[in-house]
Amino acid sequence: MKKAMFLLIVLIALFSVVKQSNAQCPTGYTLMTVNLTVNGCEYEVKLCVRCSPLGQMPESVSVFGVRKIDPNCVQNWTFQHVVKNIEFQVTNPDYYSTIICPNTLGVPPCPDQTEEVEIRQYNCWKVQLVEYFGVRTLYHVVCGTDTYCLKKITWCYNTNANPPEYESITTYTNQIGTPTCTEEYDGIRIPTVLWQYSICFIYHTDCE
Repeated sequence: MKKAMFLLIVLIALFSVVKQSNAQCPTGYTLMTVNLTVNGCEYEVKLCVRCSPLGQMPESVSVFGVRKIDPNCVQNWTFQHVVKNIEFQVTNPDYYSTIICPNTLGVPPCPDQTEEVEIRQYNCWKVQLVEYFGVRTLYHVVCGTDTYCLKKITWCYNTNANPPEYESITTYTNQIGTPTCTEEYDGIRIPTVLWQYSICFIYHTDCE
């Protein structure tokens, strides 16, 4: 009986994954799932990651999908603020070199800097009503990967600060493609039917 129940739970979970957005990371990127806490609420975050053990190309990490694990957790921040904080967390050098790209070299003391890391801030997102283990929640996912703000950063370790701290330096920003979405998040209709999507809404990037 326990085995049958376990198989049923697995099948439900697989069905939920299949029913989610079929959007894919760009070619050359790997989809990674991590859990992060943002302003008191835990989120399942999907990232598009490209690591380069030999350093022959810029490494890259981008936020691709976001789902609040407990839908009853009250989040006072806007979606924009939540994604910005997630980006801040995954580009923290300690987290990045431990979880995202473990082969990344250490951070040098300022004024020396690390190699550049690319961040793609996708312009257009949508919301889907999903269900996990009988619990319904909202899954935010990019509408596509063709238009985005390409941002490049480096790090250094400021030993003169008290206490010493990492510094992130933005070295480059450039808008790639023209977004086709114009609606603000507050103006979309949140789905009420299971597996239904909203229209695409604009995410304001660092290129604006």
